[in-house]
Amino acid sequence: MGFPVAEHAPASSPAARGAPVLVVHSNGAARAAIGRLLETAGFEVTPCATAAEALQHLQARPSAALVVDYMLDDMSGFALVHACHAADITPAVVMTAARGEISAAVRAVREGISDFLPGAPDARIVQAVRAALRKVS
Repeated sequence: MGFPVAEHAPASSPAARGAPVLVVHSNGAARAAIGRLLETAGFEVTPCATAAEALQHLQARPSAALVVDYMLDDMSGFALVHACHAADITPAVVMTAARGEISAAVRAVREGISDFLPGAPDARIVQAVRAALRKVS
């Protein structure tokens, strides 16, 4: 279970209808798995392999939410979130991590990240994105 616990939302909620979500993960298999889960739930997904690619995309076309891995190849997920804020780009953010490091989860909460999900991608990501979108709407 993520930190904090994501709220449940019906599949027909406005937060599920075509909202653009940027998925930023260095691992192609994880990026694809997260993308499939979100697309199946009705989100419009754009995958990015690096933080630089994500920033370029966000500057050209804002996304409602950002699903970002804790550690990317070119910078940390936290650094990407800071770069977004510095550029006045403020999507709802859900952070993922291969392992559940308590210190990273605590930092995520302190830095205003909506949810921190350790472990392999699963259906929790959909609930977390929906809850994050409700918080910012």
